[in-house]
Amino acid sequence: VVGGGDGTGRLDTTELLELPEMAFSPGPRLGVERSRCAAAMLGERRLIVIGGNDSFTTFDSTEVLDLETMTFSPGPRMGSRRACCAVAPADARWLLVFGGFSRPNRLDSTEILDVTSMVFEPGPRMTTRRAACAAVTC
Repeated sequence: VVGGGDGTGRLDTTELLELPEMAFSPGPRLGVERSRCAAAMLGERRLIVIGGNDSFTTFDSTEVLDLETMTFSPGPRMGSRRACCAVAPADARWLLVFGGFSRPNRLDSTEILDVTSMVFEPGPRMTTRRAACAAVTC
């Protein structure tokens, strides 16, 4: 579980679910407080946290968690600031980011992350502006 809010503010904390025990434990801290972010696995050893916002700013930034060292480092910047976006892997090389909002607008744009080069490129426009949506690839 990454970031979010607790009713009094945004969080920079994470929690890990230990499956055999079915119990949560504290995980590593994000570099910034992030609410309304998205997250996806990059292969088996990395997790990327995408966009979101704090109390004042919608982010174009990402953070990458190394699952071996359990530390976050800054990731690539997107072309747009996005909170409440959706993310889905296209395949082992591409990660797709869909919509979201960047105050005050909902977005119809998408971005494609090349997970080898860790560079975002613009993707196709959706036919409708969408925020707080879900996405799946098949």
